[in-house]
Amino acid sequence: MKGQKVVSFILFILTVVWLFPATFVNASDRLPSGLNASSTYDVISLTKLTYSKAGSRCIMDMYIPKNKSGECGLILYIHGGAWTSNSKSDYTQTAHDDCSKYGVATIAINYRYASESVDAFDILDDISASLSKAKEVASQYGLRLTKVMLTGISAGAHLSMLYAYSRADSAPIKPVCVFEYAGPTDLTNPKLLETSFGPEEMMKCLSYLSNTKITNKATQRANAKALLKVSPVSYVTKNSAPTVVCHGTRDTVVDYSEAENIVAALKKAGATYELITFNSNHATWKDTSSSAYAQTRFDYYVNTYLQPDNSQPSGGSSSTFSSLLKWIAGWAKNPLTILLGYGIVLPIALVTSPIWIWFS
Repeated sequence: MKGQKVVSFILFILTVVWLFPATFVNASDRLPSGLNASSTYDVISLTKLTYSKAGSRCIMDMYIPKNKSGECGLILYIHGGAWTSNSKSDYTQTAHDDCSKYGVATIAINYRYASESVDAFDILDDISASLSKAKEVASQYGLRLTKVMLTGISAGAHLSMLYAYSRADSAPIKPVCVFEYAGPTDLTNPKLLETSFGPEEMMKCLSYLSNTKITNKATQRANAKALLKVSPVSYVTKNSAPTVVCHGTRDTVVDYSEAENIVAALKKAGATYELITFNSNHATWKDTSSSAYAQTRFDYYVNTYLQPDNSQPSGGSSSTFSSLLKWIAGWAKNPLTILLGYGIVLPIALVTSPIWIWFS
C-alpha cells in the first residue's frame, strides 16, 4: 500500500507539471514584461504645458498612466503641416488613447513654425525642451522616463527621424525607435520640388529649414551641403534608432523615393528598419489594410522598445526560478510532451490515483 501511495503521488505531480506550465507560458506570451496588454490604464491628462520660453507655441499635452511608478517609456507625437502649420491637436486624442492602451507616458507637442528666424535646428531644440519638461513632470508622479519613441507624419516624420538620429547622444531621454509616416528624408532630392503641395511652398520651407535661399532646382543643388545638414539620411549610423518607414507609393506631396532614400541609408549602415508600403497617396490611412498591419507593428515596437530595463529579474534566485519556469513551460508545450501527457500520463493518473488513495 505504501508503494501505491508513492506511485500515486508521483503520477499526481507529473500531471500538475504537464497541465499548468503551458497556461503560465501562454499568459507570459500575451503580456510583455513591464507593459499591460490585457487591460487599459486610467489616464492623468495635463494639457497646455509650457515647455520653453522660446515662443508662444512651445506648449504640449501630456498623458500619464495612473497608479504606475518607476521606470516608464514615452511616446512623442510630432504633428505635420509642412513645418509651418497644424498643431498638437492632430495627435491629442491618439496620445491620450495610447497612454491608456500601453501604460506609457505620451506627449503631443507644438513647436515653433519654421520661418526666416526659425530653422530646423531651432525646432530640434524645441523637441529637446519638450522631453526635458516631460521628464520633469513625470518625476512628480513617481515616473522615470528613460526611453522615447518618436512618431509623426510628413514634416513630423522628418523631425522625428532627424531628432532621433542627430541627437541620439544628447537627447534628455534616449530615442529608442522611430515610427514615421511619409516623411521627407533627403532634402536635396529634386523630386521634392515637384510636389503637389506646391513647388513655391516647398522651396520656401526648405529655405527656412536650412537657413538658405532655395528658389529652384539649381539653388537646391547649390545649397546641397546646408540641406543635407537638416536631412535624416545624413545622420544614419549602425546604431541609429530602429525605424519603421511607412509611405504611399502614390504620394504626390512627398515622393515615395524619399522612403527609398532612408531605407537605402539604413540598410547600408546596417541599422534596424522596416518598410511598410501603402497603396495610397500622402494620406496613408486611406489604405486600411496596410494601416491595420502598421498598427500591429506599432504595438510591437511599443511593447518591445519601451519596456523598462528592470522589467525582468536579474541575477539571484528570482532569475533562476524564472528561468526554470520558462524551461518547464517550454518543455510542456512540446508536441511529444503534450501527446504523452494528455494521452497517457493524465488518463492513468486520473483513473488510478483516486482509487489507490481511497483503498490504501
